[in-house]
Amino acid sequence: MYGAAGLEKEAYDKAAPIIGTSCTTRDIAVQPLTPTNKWGGNWKIDYAKPCAQAYIDSIAARYASWGIDFVKIDGVEAANVPDIKAWSQAIDRTGRQMWLSASAWPVELAAGDGLRPWANGVRIDTDIECYCDTTATWANSVDDRFSDLPNWLSKLDPPGYFPDLDAMPINNNTGSGLQDGLNDVERQTVMTFWSMASSPLYVGGDVYFMDDKAISILSNPEVIAVDQASVLPIQVNGQVWKKVVGDSTYVAVYNLGSSPADVTVDFADLGISGRPAVRDVAARTDLGAFAGRWTAAAVPAHGSRLIKISAVGSGTGFEAEAGALAGPARVSGCPACSGGKKAGYLGNGGSVTIGGVPGGGSRTVRFTYVSGDPRPADISVNGGAPIRVDFASTGSWNSVGVKDVTLTLPNATNSITIGGSAYAPDIDRIDL
Repeated sequence: MYGAAGLEKEAYDKAAPIIGTSCTTRDIAVQPLTPTNKWGGNWKIDYAKPCAQAYIDSIAARYASWGIDFVKIDGVEAANVPDIKAWSQAIDRTGRQMWLSASAWPVELAAGDGLRPWANGVRIDTDIECYCDTTATWANSVDDRFSDLPNWLSKLDPPGYFPDLDAMPINNNTGSGLQDGLNDVERQTVMTFWSMASSPLYVGGDVYFMDDKAISILSNPEVIAVDQASVLPIQVNGQVWKKVVGDSTYVAVYNLGSSPADVTVDFADLGISGRPAVRDVAARTDLGAFAGRWTAAAVPAHGSRLIKISAVGSGTGFEAEAGALAGPARVSGCPACSGGKKAGYLGNGGSVTIGGVPGGGSRTVRFTYVSGDPRPADISVNGGAPIRVDFASTGSWNSVGVKDVTLTLPNATNSITIGGSAYAPDIDRIDL
């Protein structure tokens, strides 16, 4: 529901009665009449008068009766903080949860501190709409948000006070109706940037003609979870942003240029050491474990990548090439693997046994592997009955992936054997 800060001039002219009081709307305006909000379109309310709060309460109560969930008060300047305070208190009195967004084109930074106790969100930038033949364009005004959000980060305070980046133009790029004005790469970048910012996620445009790609972008549960974590991002540099959620670090890289580019993330810049696992959150694909850095290759113009970086268990790891090989199994070079090697030719009589693995119960074992096609492997502990585990393709025989498997490791030290009757994936290493 949309409204503007202050008392609508039409409401003042009508001398409308205020529910539950003997006052009218003329009784709550500052005298002499004083224009208020960014455009001077309403009259300033005198909140020292008790009927003033009752007036806002009556509107909020009506909104609650209609089942409204989102209230946007526009034209907010620093002088309008009392309006947002009144709206916040009125919403609380309804007993219904409604999101309160303080808005303007944009809200001035000077209002940021005053709004913090009262608003759920604050519009930090101009309208996303280009007021042209499409909903938006990249230059008007998606790209402004990358430079404007950093100015607001010190003012914001989740989980109560978030940036509002405006509606996402992710609706319709096909068929009839108003078009988004962004290509699919740019639409994914919008979803990524909004989610990293923990901005409210809502769309603007022609939702009647919403296309399949828009639905796919908007409904990705892993990206939505990044948004709903209610944590603000940190800008590492112009292209790289991070967001720490629990034991995981989410990293978004952006190519704001006009041609494809590689973007490298140095783990040291993130405060991360070791050889963590990396997952592409937007693609919902495990990329493998990496040491020192990870590079997003050929990120398209205005494109992005969103990854999740997770530590590998307790940090106990074993290189497969150091294990005991049997049958045709052998060690071969692997530039993408840790140590530059892997155990291959597994299955069909070949196996590798990795010893000295600590146990004491059920443990999650992460297998880092290479496989150009989907393959099964039989995995056994201490020579016992094997279990069959299916490994997805890593995309090529030059890229690694990870697979987490829960195994019972009953002894203080154990052995794990990977093999099987069918051809199995090559194994780089295992980690607990």
